[in-house]
Amino acid sequence: MSTPSPVPGASAADGCAEARATVDARCAEAHAATAVHETAVERARELRRELVAAQHRLEEAAGDDPQMRAAEKAAARDTYQLARSMAETDDEAREAVASWAKALDRINRTASLRRRERAKAKAAVATVEEVLHASEREEQATKMRVDQAEAACLDARVRLAGCEEGTQSPESAPNADASEQQAASSGRAVAISRTPSGPPLVIESIVTGDRTALELAAARLAEFTGRSPAEEQLQLQELLDAVVSSAAEDGYLLFDQGHRFWSGLSFEEARNVIGALARLGFLFEPAEGWHAGRAPAPTDLSMALAYAGLDPRNMRDLPTAEELAALPTSIGVDARAFLAAQAPELTIDNVVRALGRRADALEQLWNAWGQVRPILLGERHALGSSSG
Repeated sequence: MSTPSPVPGASAADGCAEARATVDARCAEAHAATAVHETAVERARELRRELVAAQHRLEEAAGDDPQMRAAEKAAARDTYQLARSMAETDDEAREAVASWAKALDRINRTASLRRRERAKAKAAVATVEEVLHASEREEQATKMRVDQAEAACLDARVRLAGCEEGTQSPESAPNADASEQQAASSGRAVAISRTPSGPPLVIESIVTGDRTALELAAARLAEFTGRSPAEEQLQLQELLDAVVSSAAEDGYLLFDQGHRFWSGLSFEEARNVIGALARLGFLFEPAEGWHAGRAPAPTDLSMALAYAGLDPRNMRDLPTAEELAALPTSIGVDARAFLAAQAPELTIDNVVRALGRRADALEQLWNAWGQVRPILLGERHALGSSSG
């Protein structure tokens, strides 16, 4: 049997075996807690549907109306008195009395049945409400356990990343160049600056559209993880997509000042208009334009302008319906500024919090963040210019 070739950086991973085991355990607990919470959420959702149905049945249950019952009895009495007055024999008189008694019995039985049906429907509503309240308390409790478990998982990943970065030096990387080794030995802190200066970092190049940087970073990362460059590139692409989407959602947008519409607005005004359109249901998505292809009409834009504090009557040459459909092509996303503000040093806790629920799909990347982060914070030129 042949012996498998050692994976570059394996010694760093071995030195962090305990930290890695802790990540596996804590994150497994987080996954289990999430599954329990999702079950509780679905149960509460079902109970809310049951409550609506029970309330509907209660509304349909007429119940006993004393005034209606009195009117029905009065009508039965009138019918009896008329029949009694017209009776010519004792048998006819007795028949009139019997008919009256039957009518009264029917009225009383119907009233009793209605009362029972309404009481039953009311009890059903009360029962479902009680069960729902207990289910909602359980839902809240499981959510707290999820939050605690996810925090423990993230803390374990922070410790693992710190361990890997502390035990893995650039000298051990097969393609590390002199500039990387010098930066590591000098202890220079690397971060994304709010104002671009100096050579771009790998992450800066990636989020500004440098596909070659993405491919080269994936190839470099594969040397440490033992996975294929294609797998690592897919994970980095998902990271890029999550960063861009989060940046757009947080309002880190770029507007083409050569565009006829945006040129007449300040940055804040333009961002407020996009925000107002989103509240009206017209969401800008970096990858697809208007979400689900639902573009605003000129009337929708006028309403959004009003919500943004602008008077559309004072604006000339507003976009037509056709121009509005193409408006997203004039909007970009400043993902670099987003990272500089939210996670400049790319620490795993800050990045995960910045991405929110979008971070859930990147578990494989987080588990190797101690190897990923140094590559992303390296200088772009150190990766070279060809992925082949």
